[in-house]
Amino acid sequence: MSDPGFWAVQSLVTEPGPAAAAIDRLPSDLGVLRAVSQQLVFHHWADGDWAENGIAPERISEIDTRYAAAMFARLGELADLPLSAARQPRQRLVGCCRDFTVLFVSMARHKGIPSRARVGFAGYLLNGRLIDHEIAEVWDGSAERWRLVEPEIDDGHTDPADGASFDALDVPPSRFLTAPRAWQLARSGAIDPERFITDPGLEIWPWLRHNLVHDLAALNKTEMLLHEVWGGGLAHAARARRAAGPGRAGHPHRAAQPAAGRPPVGLPSPGVRGTGHRDQLQHRTDRCPGGHRRQRGGPGSQLTGALAGLAAA
Repeated sequence: MSDPGFWAVQSLVTEPGPAAAAIDRLPSDLGVLRAVSQQLVFHHWADGDWAENGIAPERISEIDTRYAAAMFARLGELADLPLSAARQPRQRLVGCCRDFTVLFVSMARHKGIPSRARVGFAGYLLNGRLIDHEIAEVWDGSAERWRLVEPEIDDGHTDPADGASFDALDVPPSRFLTAPRAWQLARSGAIDPERFITDPGLEIWPWLRHNLVHDLAALNKTEMLLHEVWGGGLAHAARARRAAGPGRAGHPHRAAQPAAGRPPVGLPSPGVRGTGHRDQLQHRTDRCPGGHRRQRGGPGSQLTGALAGLAAA
């Protein structure tokens, strides 16, 4: 698909519904749309204590909101505010990186900006690790290239690996690996697959494949919930659920309902985005037993040939 205009049209997932009128009142500036998206979602384990922020435990179900129209409707129920207004944490949708991205992409597409979700791994959240993540990508017509946009992180965020800051409206591809690039780099041995992590209790090879399929779906404007699997991923999901034990759904973005003031079961205790919770995740990974090491000709070799072209998409 070479025409960027394909991604300027809403998908069934990103169609904003009645919220289109509210989006009309926003400028078409990507920086403004990014700032708006930051205010719309309370990250379910990264944004602080649930009880202190007045968020009821049962609101974890909001993370399963598939469609942007339903997300915007829920935001309207939580607070009758313009989209550009600052929101208290309790006035935001409980969600994850996928929700920041879907809302950003919905607003950008409504403005006629070719935009799409990309699933992959971020290297700027935890020193030495590549964290399961989803961000956006927009078409820069003047430069005739796609550029990655991070709709979640705070302004002034620095990469803990080198202390460098970067433009959240043009994330360097070296700092966010799309799933096809991650797959190829892990398969070739250019990157140790043990650097990739979605949850310390899950095997990484099936999740590399999981993200590869999700990125393919996103490029085709099917922006899935991050815990969803099909085809070859089903066996992995079953293994993950068994390994996780009762109360876990096998993916850190879909976890058991939290007790008041605590994050969902199996996740690090929430802290300030970009600092506290990443330190706790580092502690978890440091004491996590080693995962599966890469082997040449390892799992999923049939996907490599079929999807290798996505790395350049």
